[in-house]
Amino acid sequence: MNNDDKFKTPVNKARLDAASIRSSAIKRDSLAAELERGTFLHGMRATISFLTLFVYADPQLSSAKRQQRAQVFTSSISHANLERQLLAAQTAKLELETKLREKELLVERLERDRRWFADREKEEREEKEKERETYEQSKVCLCFLNDNNVINYSM
Repeated sequence: MNNDDKFKTPVNKARLDAASIRSSAIKRDSLAAELERGTFLHGMRATISFLTLFVYADPQLSSAKRQQRAQVFTSSISHANLERQLLAAQTAKLELETKLREKELLVERLERDRRWFADREKEEREEKEKERETYEQSKVCLCFLNDNNVINYSM
Protein backbone atom coordinates (compact mmCIF):
# COMPACT_ATOMS: atom_id res chain seq x y z
CA MET A 1 0.00 0.00 0.00
CA ASN A 2 1.20 3.47 -0.74
CA ASN A 3 0.58 6.51 1.49
CA ASP A 4 -2.59 7.59 -0.35
CA ASP A 5 -4.24 4.21 0.07
CA LYS A 6 -3.56 4.10 3.77
CA PHE A 7 -6.33 6.63 4.62
CA LYS A 8 -9.02 5.30 2.28
CA THR A 9 -11.87 3.17 3.49
CA PRO A 10 -12.41 -0.02 1.51
CA VAL A 11 -15.70 0.07 -0.39
CA ASN A 12 -17.60 -2.66 -2.18
CA LYS A 13 -17.09 -1.86 -5.88
CA ALA A 14 -20.43 -3.31 -7.04
CA ARG A 15 -22.47 -1.35 -4.49
CA LEU A 16 -20.74 1.91 -5.34
CA ASP A 17 -21.34 1.56 -9.06
CA ALA A 18 -25.07 0.79 -8.75
CA ALA A 19 -25.74 3.64 -6.32
CA SER A 20 -23.79 6.19 -8.31
CA ILE A 21 -25.50 5.22 -11.55
CA ARG A 22 -28.96 5.59 -10.01
CA SER A 23 -28.26 8.90 -8.25
CA SER A 24 -26.56 10.46 -11.25
CA ALA A 25 -29.40 9.33 -13.50
CA ILE A 26 -31.94 10.95 -11.15
CA LYS A 27 -29.90 14.11 -10.93
CA ARG A 28 -29.47 14.26 -14.69
CA ASP A 29 -33.18 13.71 -15.29
CA SER A 30 -34.30 16.40 -12.82
CA LEU A 31 -31.64 18.81 -14.12
CA ALA A 32 -32.77 18.20 -17.68
CA ALA A 33 -36.40 18.74 -16.71
CA GLU A 34 -35.56 22.02 -14.97
CA LEU A 35 -33.55 23.17 -17.97
CA GLU A 36 -36.44 22.36 -20.26
CA ARG A 37 -38.84 24.31 -18.09
CA GLY A 38 -36.41 27.18 -17.64
CA THR A 39 -36.90 27.30 -13.88
CA PHE A 40 -33.36 26.28 -13.15
CA LEU A 41 -31.88 29.18 -15.08
CA HIS A 42 -34.42 31.57 -13.63
CA GLY A 43 -33.59 30.39 -10.10
CA MET A 44 -29.89 30.67 -10.81
CA ARG A 45 -30.30 34.17 -12.23
CA ALA A 46 -32.26 35.26 -9.11
CA THR A 47 -29.60 33.76 -6.85
CA ILE A 48 -26.79 35.41 -8.79
CA SER A 49 -28.53 38.79 -8.84
CA PHE A 50 -29.16 38.54 -5.07
CA LEU A 51 -25.53 37.68 -4.45
CA THR A 52 -24.47 40.53 -6.72
CA LEU A 53 -26.61 42.94 -4.74
CA PHE A 54 -25.34 41.50 -1.48
CA VAL A 55 -21.68 41.73 -2.48
CA TYR A 56 -21.91 45.09 -4.24
CA ALA A 57 -24.34 46.79 -1.80
CA ASP A 58 -23.85 50.50 -1.42
CA PRO A 59 -22.17 51.13 1.96
CA GLN A 60 -23.90 54.51 2.27
CA LEU A 61 -27.25 52.80 1.79
CA SER A 62 -26.56 50.34 4.61
CA SER A 63 -25.32 53.10 6.92
CA ALA A 64 -28.41 55.16 6.04
CA LYS A 65 -30.59 52.18 6.97
CA ARG A 66 -28.62 51.79 10.18
CA GLN A 67 -29.13 55.48 10.96
CA GLN A 68 -32.80 55.18 10.16
CA ARG A 69 -33.17 52.19 12.49
CA ALA A 70 -31.29 54.09 15.21
CA GLN A 71 -33.59 57.09 14.76
CA VAL A 72 -36.69 54.88 14.91
CA PHE A 73 -35.36 53.24 18.07
CA THR A 74 -34.56 56.61 19.67
CA SER A 75 -37.95 57.93 18.67
CA SER A 76 -39.76 54.94 20.16
CA ILE A 77 -37.76 55.23 23.39
CA SER A 78 -38.51 58.95 23.72
CA HIS A 79 -42.17 58.28 22.88
CA ALA A 80 -42.37 55.66 25.63
CA ASN A 81 -40.65 58.05 28.03
CA LEU A 82 -43.14 60.80 27.20
CA GLU A 83 -46.03 58.39 27.71
CA ARG A 84 -44.62 57.45 31.14
CA GLN A 85 -44.29 61.13 32.05
CA LEU A 86 -47.85 61.78 30.88
CA LEU A 87 -49.19 58.94 33.03
CA ALA A 88 -47.21 60.18 36.03
CA ALA A 89 -48.55 63.71 35.51
CA GLN A 90 -52.13 62.45 35.16
CA THR A 91 -51.76 60.38 38.34
CA ALA A 92 -50.31 63.35 40.22
CA LYS A 93 -53.15 65.56 38.92
CA LEU A 94 -55.80 63.09 40.13
CA GLU A 95 -54.14 62.86 43.55
CA LEU A 96 -53.96 66.65 43.83
CA GLU A 97 -57.60 67.01 42.78
CA THR A 98 -58.60 64.48 45.45
CA LYS A 99 -56.59 66.37 48.09
CA LEU A 100 -58.15 69.65 46.94
CA ARG A 101 -61.67 68.21 47.26
CA GLU A 102 -60.84 66.93 50.75
CA LYS A 103 -59.47 70.35 51.78
CA GLU A 104 -62.53 72.12 50.32
CA LEU A 105 -64.80 69.80 52.31
CA LEU A 106 -62.77 70.48 55.43
CA VAL A 107 -62.94 74.25 54.87
CA GLU A 108 -66.69 74.02 54.28
CA ARG A 109 -67.17 72.03 57.50
CA LEU A 110 -65.01 74.49 59.45
CA GLU A 111 -66.99 77.44 58.03
CA ARG A 112 -70.25 75.75 59.02
CA ASP A 113 -68.89 75.12 62.51
CA ARG A 114 -67.65 78.74 62.78
CA ARG A 115 -71.07 80.07 61.77
CA TRP A 116 -72.78 77.79 64.28
CA PHE A 117 -70.43 78.94 67.07
CA ALA A 118 -70.88 82.59 66.06
CA ASP A 119 -74.69 82.20 66.15
CA ARG A 120 -74.51 80.43 69.50
CA GLU A 121 -72.20 83.11 70.91
CA LYS A 122 -74.57 85.81 69.66
CA GLU A 123 -77.53 84.05 71.29
CA GLU A 124 -75.60 83.73 74.57
CA ARG A 125 -74.64 87.43 74.44
CA GLU A 126 -78.25 88.42 73.83
CA GLU A 127 -79.38 86.16 76.67
CA LYS A 128 -76.77 87.66 79.02
CA GLU A 129 -77.88 91.14 77.98
CA LYS A 130 -81.49 90.27 78.82
CA GLU A 131 -80.41 88.84 82.18
CA ARG A 132 -78.47 92.05 82.95
CA GLU A 133 -81.46 94.16 82.01
CA THR A 134 -83.68 92.01 84.20
CA TYR A 135 -81.18 92.25 87.03
CA GLU A 136 -80.90 96.02 86.63
CA GLN A 137 -84.68 96.34 86.62
CA SER A 138 -84.98 94.20 89.72
CA LYS A 139 -82.22 96.20 91.38
CA VAL A 140 -84.00 99.42 90.52
CA CYS A 141 -87.25 98.04 91.92
CA LEU A 142 -85.55 97.03 95.15
CA CYS A 143 -83.93 100.39 95.47
CA PHE A 144 -87.25 102.12 94.85
CA LEU A 145 -88.94 99.98 97.45
CA ASN A 146 -86.18 100.64 99.95
CA ASP A 147 -86.60 104.34 99.43
CA ASN A 148 -90.29 104.03 100.28
CA ASN A 149 -89.37 102.02 103.33
CA VAL A 150 -91.28 99.09 102.04
CA ILE A 151 -89.30 95.96 101.66
CA ASN A 152 -90.84 93.29 99.61
CA TYR A 153 -88.65 90.44 98.72
CA SER A 154 -91.08 88.57 96.60
CA MET A 155 -91.23 89.63 93.08
